[in-house]
Amino acid sequence: GINAEYMGVLANADPITIESTEKDAAVHSSVPASHHLYHSCVLKQGADEAWESIRDLRKFLQLLHPTSKVEWVNVEGGSASRIGAHARIEYSGNSIIHEVVAIDEENRMLSYKTVGRTGVQTQRAHLYPVTEDSSSSFFSIETTVDVIGELSTKEVDKYEDAISLEVRNLKHHFEPKSQQKDLTVSDVKEI
Repeated sequence: GINAEYMGVLANADPITIESTEKDAAVHSSVPASHHLYHSCVLKQGADEAWESIRDLRKFLQLLHPTSKVEWVNVEGGSASRIGAHARIEYSGNSIIHEVVAIDEENRMLSYKTVGRTGVQTQRAHLYPVTEDSSSSFFSIETTVDVIGELSTKEVDKYEDAISLEVRNLKHHFEPKSQQKDLTVSDVKEI
């Protein structure tokens, strides 16, 4: 359903070649471009408790994609949730692999990127305590999508919608069970 659509968007993000004219001859060039996206929400769990679920990339990706299979791959010795470890999300026969880039325990920050694709998506998730309510925390995620060429507005909108859904899934997970409702496709259209 919704996660399969999202994963399809990410899996099909190919580089784009920009065509230009120079002295009446067509010249093809590959120009790198970055698109920066930002999303945030308040989670109904304290920062220390929520960090336990977010600091582990596999657990975190599972919260973002609750209907997809997420597993550790290419983990060589040591802790699975360590710099360089890979987690794979599988959906409808496709997969995307993410690599842990940084974990900052003191500042509650997890950074990871896609691997094995021409375009690269890097994400940095932060978790902050809410000073007036220790039972809540503020979550933010910064996403940079680097591609060769430019993404159309429609393609950037697809990334925006997909990341909005991820944040909504995360927020939904931390809602008290009595306040949870099942997300539907019509809910996603409201994003």
